[in-house]
Amino acid sequence: MAKHGKPPKIMIAKCPVCDKEFRDYASNRRKGEEHFCSAECRAAWAGVHNSISRGGDGQKRSKADKDALDYRKHATKRRQKATSYYQKNRDAILAEKQAKNLALKKEIVAAYGGKCRCCGEDHIEFLTIDHMNGDGAAHRARTGKGRKIYQDLKEQGFPQDGYQLLCLNCNIALGFYGYCPHHPEITRPLNHVPRKPGRPRTVK
Repeated sequence: MAKHGKPPKIMIAKCPVCDKEFRDYASNRRKGEEHFCSAECRAAWAGVHNSISRGGDGQKRSKADKDALDYRKHATKRRQKATSYYQKNRDAILAEKQAKNLALKKEIVAAYGGKCRCCGEDHIEFLTIDHMNGDGAAHRARTGKGRKIYQDLKEQGFPQDGYQLLCLNCNIALGFYGYCPHHPEITRPLNHVPRKPGRPRTVK
């Protein structure tokens, strides 16, 4: 007999998570419980079983995947809630959106001279960005229309090369006829081939 009694009992078990065989003192383990080789394996096992006990499928997912799954699961409820909120606050939401759009356009107008480069029109309602190289369609296809064009220019630091501020009349004249009546000596090549062919263009 050993000096201090019987030697401690050694148990040999296989981890149910990683299938690794390990040895430990039996006194360190509770009877009737699963035995794991590490705290990480215990946490992984607990996560799976907790998920199943709560009605999940036991799959380990990233936070982004969990959020996407939750959104799809409650999509109808979320849409109903969002629709209800919009209907109750429609006027305030639209007013806030219009104020943001106007503030952004004021930044654009100020960054590109504050007035039409062709005729001098300075009413902000009439002003717009002209793509001097004829790449407006490609820009809209890449970023979207309206406010998204302005937002993209702001994010780029208001680039001056290839862009100018014109009023709608001067901009449309250049696009349709290749010149503006204010300065007919300044011409621009025309490209009337539609990016997405539909009905024939009738402007001549």
